[in-house]
Amino acid sequence: MKFCTQCSNFLYEMVEHDNKAYLKCRACPYEEEVTKENPIVYEHDLQQDTSVQYSINPYLKYDPTLPRFKNMTCLNPTCATQGKESDIVGVKLDSVNVTWMYQCAVCDAMWKQNARS
Repeated sequence: MKFCTQCSNFLYEMVEHDNKAYLKCRACPYEEEVTKENPIVYEHDLQQDTSVQYSINPYLKYDPTLPRFKNMTCLNPTCATQGKESDIVGVKLDSVNVTWMYQCAVCDAMWKQNARS
């Protein structure tokens, strides 16, 4: 980021008709040409924090827009749905690694499952 030497406002990049790039101030007439010694380089590095612990809002089971799975078995062995049709709510956490977080709508048990493991 560069700032105007005259009024200290942020300099914006502009490309003129002569195919040259300039940094211009919007508050005053100051401008400077972009050169090899003074390049415009933007680096936007998004990193995912894998140390974050996932948690689900316990009220998600009341959300009618989330996918429901009736053919899954709740992982809680004391759940009332054992041997019966279950009601599991799923939330996709990671679409690249296909990781889902599930919540049983009957006993509120929650678990995370990676489909690729």
